[in-house]
Amino acid sequence: MKKTFKMAAFALCGMAMMSLTACLNGGDEGQEIRYKQISNTERAVIMNAVKGNYTGKLYFRKSHMENKYDSINVAWTITADTMLVIDRFPVKAVSGLVQAGTELQNKISKADPAEVKMKVQLPSYLLEDYYTKGYYLANPIAGEPINVKCDDTNGKLTFANHIEFGDIQTQRLSQLLEHNNGKQVIRLLIERITLDNQTYEIKMPFYLKGDKQ
Repeated sequence: MKKTFKMAAFALCGMAMMSLTACLNGGDEGQEIRYKQISNTERAVIMNAVKGNYTGKLYFRKSHMENKYDSINVAWTITADTMLVIDRFPVKAVSGLVQAGTELQNKISKADPAEVKMKVQLPSYLLEDYYTKGYYLANPIAGEPINVKCDDTNGKLTFANHIEFGDIQTQRLSQLLEHNNGKQVIRLLIERITLDNQTYEIKMPFYLKGDKQ
């Protein structure tokens, strides 16, 4: 199972992130990679670029066992006070990743959309080349589990700031926001879902990918 997850994580990472980073590097060939400390003025520049309303899709793996992916239309907002807000996060996207039988999976597939709010942490340092080209990075910070409702059952969906995996050498994925020229890719990590006091591990990355409106 860990090997399956490892392959899924990197496959999704490559699919979602490549479009923003393909034309960027940390410096010209042969030149030293330089980092810059982000001042308050520069943080304001980053925030002004990142904030706004976005529409796009949520990309996710359909199950732990199948190397297949799906997507759902979704909208989100980065507010001026550095919050990521998803008014209608599609909880049903986790249904195929719950290993507890088709009855429960079907139930989750009919779950109501849930509100997600996370603080967005801006960087203290950034590659100088990235900042110059308007390519910005930030970290959504997972908070308390969010409330979810599946038919007559109430539960919780838990996001994680990091998830670890690997058989021999432990690897780690972090939540991440990438922004470039009005486009965003946000990697969110879902740890688990709890229904009827039963916890079901998810431990998978989900990706928001869209454009500023």
